[in-house]
This record gives sequence, C-alpha cells and structure tokens, in this order.
Amino acid sequence: LNQQQIIDLNRNYYIQTKQSLLNQILQECRDKSLNNLFKQILQPKYDYISQQINSVLVGQQQVDQKILQIALLLFCVEPELCNLVLVAYQLRYGNNLENELSKLQIAQNKFSIEFLKQWLNRTNQPNTNDPKKIAVQINFETTQLNTNDQFFIDLFILSGADLFNQINQEYELLYKESILERLKGEFN
Repeated sequence: LNQQQIIDLNRNYYIQTKQSLLNQILQECRDKSLNNLFKQILQPKYDYISQQINSVLVGQQQVDQKILQIALLLFCVEPELCNLVLVAYQLRYGNNLENELSKLQIAQNKFSIEFLKQWLNRTNQPNTNDPKKIAVQINFETTQLNTNDQFFIDLFILSGADLFNQINQEYELLYKESILERLKGEFN
C-alpha cells in the first residue's frame, strides 16, 4: 500500500465505524514492536517523521549525533511532504521546527543546520542548469579561500539524483576525481 491508499483506508474505516483504524489496531495489539510497526504503517509519514525528530531533539545524544539522526529522517521525506512535516511539528509540539534546529547550531555545525533547514523548505523543482557548467562552478568554489556554503547547499538540495550523477560525470571528466572526493578535502 502506498501512503494515499493507507490514508484512504483509514478514512473509509472511520466513515463506516466512527473509529480510527490505527487506534483500533493499537488497542488490539499488545506487542510493543508490532504496535510501533502499525503506527509507522498507518500514521501519515509526515506526522511520524515529526514525532521522531522531536524524540531526537529531546534525547540525550551529543549535538552531532542529533544532527545526523535528524538528517537521516529528513532525507526520507519527499519534497512535497516537507512542508507537512513542519506543520505537523508545529501543531503537535507548538514550536517551529526550524527554530528548534537553530538551537542546535554552534560554529562547527553551522553548515549542517542550514542544510537541514533548507532541505525542509526545498521545492520539487529540479535544477535545470548545464551539468558541465555546474562542474566548473564546483571546481571554482572549492579553490576559493572562502567557500560559498550556500552554493553547495543549493547544489545538493535542488539537483536530484539523476542531475547530480550527470554533474559528477562531467566533474570526473574535467578534473579526474569525483565531487565527493573533492568535497571531503574541502569540508574536513
């Protein structure tokens, strides 16, 4: 079942019984791991992600671990659902998720926090620039004394996997290394 089919199933069940299918299943289910599985399946993805992000934010992990866990959660969200994650978080916890992420920001992780906040606000629009032109721009940016972080944030957020692979192929042809190899040296 896809997300829309699950939503439709839950809605139809509610219309017929005036009860939430999720709540009904959870009442019947005593096994905690199975209970969590049903929550993940029947709960809208954006709401589940917002709850998981909050669990990470209030957890006891180090800041770097929190950022990594939140990034992994957000990377599972399709662009069209990002705004729903923000709204679900705001409604459930009364806080703006972007402000909560900003609280994690220290000098060493500024790039990571900005990346996550912009990932949440990304659009579904692919970057339509010429891959070769972008490859040349990447090389230029990585040779500058002060790297333009915003350029790289935009690059990773706006270019889908196909375009990024095309850019990487052009970069390898021009500079004999992958973009990721180049960036490892840049950001380490």
